[in-house]
Amino acid sequence: GGGSGGISSGINTTQNIGFNNNTQINEKIKVGGDASLNHSGNETINESKETTFIKNSNNTNSSTNISHNESYSANLRLEMEWKLDSANTIIFQPNMGYSKSFSDNNRNYSYLSETDSISRGKTNNNGNETSIDGGLGVIYNHKFNSKKGRTFTANLNAGISQDNSESTNLSNKYNYLTAKDTTIAQRTITTSNRYNYSLKMSFVEPLW
Repeated sequence: GGGSGGISSGINTTQNIGFNNNTQINEKIKVGGDASLNHSGNETINESKETTFIKNSNNTNSSTNISHNESYSANLRLEMEWKLDSANTIIFQPNMGYSKSFSDNNRNYSYLSETDSISRGKTNNNGNETSIDGGLGVIYNHKFNSKKGRTFTANLNAGISQDNSESTNLSNKYNYLTAKDTTIAQRTITTSNRYNYSLKMSFVEPLW
């Protein structure tokens, strides 16, 4: 397998392990497949301080942002090819996957005019997501003995997947000028289930 995309800022760590196999049991049965375990993490710390000069005064905006992201995944794919005879073949292709991810982001900020504090605040966003999926593919192929090259193929695929995610957002801001404290707390839960199936059939007739 492979992946694409840009490299995230901060400190990135990845670990991967995989295994694949292809074994001829006998003249009629061949089995194979692959399995993999993956982990990735990212740690980022951003600090900024911005000062704006307007006439005889200056304003300073300071912030610190710390984020952590982590994900785990496991995948398994199998295949068994069964030659019933010289004309008929059945292939079974089961697969399953699991993934889990976490994220956490904390930000603290303050706003000053000259040496007087105007406002300060902090936010925290965190979430987690779990995904499970599985499927089965069955391919049947028949070669007609009456004419070389004439074949019939049927391909049946079915799959199911479930995603569960939860995220929270907590923010607090204090305004020194109005002595007002504002707090926002949010929580979002999302669940989705997907099912799919398909059946394809083809008949090949050679022209000569």
